[in-house]
Amino acid sequence: MVHDRASIRRRNVLDASRHPINCARNNSIAARPVKLLIIPAILALVLTPALARTFTNLKGQKFEGTLSGADALNAEIERADGRKFKVPLATLTAEDRLYCEEWRVPTRPSN
Repeated sequence: MVHDRASIRRRNVLDASRHPINCARNNSIAARPVKLLIIPAILALVLTPALARTFTNLKGQKFEGTLSGADALNAEIERADGRKFKVPLATLTAEDRLYCEEWRVPTRPSN
């Protein structure tokens, strides 16, 4: 079978348009699954709250939350359900008190 140059060129263009890179450029159906995976991953990273931590008081009771504020006497902790509460630093273990102090130092406003 004899092919002229024009038919070969048309066939190469058609084959190239089916290439995955070209599909992504053309916003075709083949590119959509990739977008469907990337968008939720980005949203999860952006919307993920600060790292949760398990705090322990001097009685050995444990609770999980994110440190949202701290001063010299109290730590404000936010639970996963969004409820915030203050805990006196004196009731936390030495490790948790140190964590609150280290968190507080970089967040102080500079004068």
